[in-house]
Amino acid sequence: MDPIGLHPETLEKFPTLTASRLHAMVRERGYPGRPDHFRHRIARHRPRQTAEAYLRLRTLPGEQAQVDWGHFGHLTIGRARRPLMPS
Repeated sequence: MDPIGLHPETLEKFPTLTASRLHAMVRERGYPGRPDHFRHRIARHRPRQTAEAYLRLRTLPGEQAQVDWGHFGHLTIGRARRPLMPS
């Protein structure tokens, strides 16, 4: 058993248990520590997720533009049929 009163297998078996729930469990077993200290200790024992690689695009001001576009059918004005496309 760990000094904080938690079995090491608990985090491996139930990785989604919140630190608040784990604190409540060890409190029942007599752990006297504060919740914030417990959260800090638990964070060091939790299994880390693998980092996901991504490419960050960096552009200079004015080098790239982004526009939201939509199409809402057509609108008839007189005999002309115009597309409704707000930008």
